[in-house]
Amino acid sequence: MAPIKFGVGQSVLRKEDDALIRGKGRYTDDHAPQPAMHALVLRSPHAHAKFTINVTRARALPGVGAILTADDVRDLGDLPCLFNLEVDPFTGPPYPILARDEVRHVGDAVAFIVADTIDQARDAIEAIEVNWTPLSAVVGVANAVKNGAPQVWPNHPGNVLFDVPIGDKKATEAAFAKAHAVAEVSIVNPRVVTNFMETRAAVCEYDAKRDHLTLTIGSQGSHRLREIIGGMVLKIPLEGCG
Repeated sequence: MAPIKFGVGQSVLRKEDDALIRGKGRYTDDHAPQPAMHALVLRSPHAHAKFTINVTRARALPGVGAILTADDVRDLGDLPCLFNLEVDPFTGPPYPILARDEVRHVGDAVAFIVADTIDQARDAIEAIEVNWTPLSAVVGVANAVKNGAPQVWPNHPGNVLFDVPIGDKKATEAAFAKAHAVAEVSIVNPRVVTNFMETRAAVCEYDAKRDHLTLTIGSQGSHRLREIIGGMVLKIPLEGCG
């Protein structure tokens, strides 16, 4: 049997290790232009909550250059959903880059902090006053679609964005009806994500003379990132992004 690329259990010749074990790997942190400011994001510790936020005291701390909340980015675009269906396409709920009044998952961003140093940015995060009012939440898809489950978005009842059948339902039911025995098993698949060695590090440089932004980030999808960040979120000409 011919070998299958990326086959399960197949021995794969690694090509990237030489640079890594010799300390020659390149990371976003290796590209640190000076002077550079540092940014951190304040995120929700709750799965679902209402909140109010006050950044007045944090903005007055030494070294703090800017603190952005939802009010400051209202003219920017939301984060887009990059998946849809060819038949019966859906319209996903809004996903603002900074949440306003309500968070809907742990880690939902509520403030963006920029300071001269990373420590000053951390001090500012700790000085931000957030009053949380936790709301009912649900964990897991199976629980989310049960009757009476807490609703994530009011305009998507039952927590269902789309429902797509796959396969031949009648033939499947007929096959089960003729079977001598039927076994049922529940399989839970963990969330599959790309995990970078450096967690979402990014360096952004602005060239005022050329009116040009350069973003350095650990990603293979540079052109798609430019479209999302430059075109959809910042709403600037893509010619000014590199």
